[in-house]
Amino acid sequence: MPLDSLFFIFLQPIKPITLYFMKKIILSLSLIFAVNTYAQIQISDFVYGDTSYSPPFGYTQSNNRIYFSAGDESFGRELWSSDGTAEDTNLVVDANPGTADGFLDSSLLTTFSTELNNRLYYVANVDNSSQYSGGEIWKTNETGTGASIVLNYTGKMMGLTTVNNEIFFLSKTDDYTLQVWKTDGTQSGMVLVKDNIAVYNGITFQGALNGKFVFTIQVYQTNNSQVWSSDGTTDGTLPLTGEIDGNGSATEGTNNALSQYITYNSNLYFVSRYHLHKTDGTAAGTSVVADLWNAQTNLVDFSDAIVVNNKMYFLFYSKSDKKISIYESDGTNGGTSLVYTRTAPQYFYPSYLANLGNKLFFTSSNENSGTSLFSFNTDSHIASEKLELAAGIVPGVFLGYYSACKIDHITGSLYYVSLPGTATFLRSGWIYNEASNTISHFEVLDYAYGLLYNL
Repeated sequence: MPLDSLFFIFLQPIKPITLYFMKKIILSLSLIFAVNTYAQIQISDFVYGDTSYSPPFGYTQSNNRIYFSAGDESFGRELWSSDGTAEDTNLVVDANPGTADGFLDSSLLTTFSTELNNRLYYVANVDNSSQYSGGEIWKTNETGTGASIVLNYTGKMMGLTTVNNEIFFLSKTDDYTLQVWKTDGTQSGMVLVKDNIAVYNGITFQGALNGKFVFTIQVYQTNNSQVWSSDGTTDGTLPLTGEIDGNGSATEGTNNALSQYITYNSNLYFVSRYHLHKTDGTAAGTSVVADLWNAQTNLVDFSDAIVVNNKMYFLFYSKSDKKISIYESDGTNGGTSLVYTRTAPQYFYPSYLANLGNKLFFTSSNENSGTSLFSFNTDSHIASEKLELAAGIVPGVFLGYYSACKIDHITGSLYYVSLPGTATFLRSGWIYNEASNTISHFEVLDYAYGLLYNL
């Protein structure tokens, strides 16, 4: 098995869903060899119920395997895993025996799983329509090809986060009351940390920072957010910020949700409507760093953040203003500044940020009012247009991942570029070669719905 693989799910409305690994064989960096460089190996089809449209969702990586939720006529929608071969792509466990669904949610990657002691812990019976789980936490075995139930609970649980040697999770006892729990991975080791936190809606961030559990809530009866942390004790579970408002670009929740969480130099940075904030997990170590995009009258449609060359970069995009802005920050007020901005005469689609070495890659408007791929040298602060991309369709509703371009570095000078398609959930796949500054469309990559994983 090669060290690196591209993992894709193909969304094909007519054909059965196909699961592929793009095996990486580094023969040449020249685009002329790109087709030979990537061997497409079909490892599974999924056909579910009365329809042939059964997309797998929610990828996560653990212990040299990819895990995902997928539908099958014999088992319903359950957790599957793969090492990248057809022979070892298997159902992990039928959590809800028979054809009934045991795993419905598409958030396995970001929310409803975590790793502890080289085992994947995940939530079964997650209802995709409610954002909450239904009562069971499972643990995979040593090989990752089986799993067993380790915890039962009541309430509406909203994700798993590993902090040191424990797993933290949040649970609602009713629509407006939140609890903080922790466990060592066993039923007997489950402890209620904090009760009766008043909240609205769902949780918009959960993570680990400096040995603490950090999470963001929407404050009860307000349109504001508040960041909390927990050291695993009742008295040590408390808010880090006052009530602050979001800029509209967060992928979770409503416009009040905060965005662009990123860990840098042992601090967690995040963006509100007006500012860049940071925290070390304590109230004393939480502060406003600098002003960024002012979203008072113009909310942000899309945003991203990345660390390149030991500095943070924050991207903001407004569909209505046809404007993109990128800020650079070293984590200080004086070291935070606008380094790139452009307002276009007509719509162009943005992208997630990508990098190689000291270069930042993104899409922006060009002189022809189209969309081009740009690189930004983080040393010289010079932005260079690389080439124009295929024309985009103006979306009626801008939907983050589906409406933005995604750029993944593969190896050397090769990048996988996923462009928005003519329909909301359809995309086209391209290979960009920075060395020759050429890009080629590969139909086999069309409708790919996935991420780059190293196996």
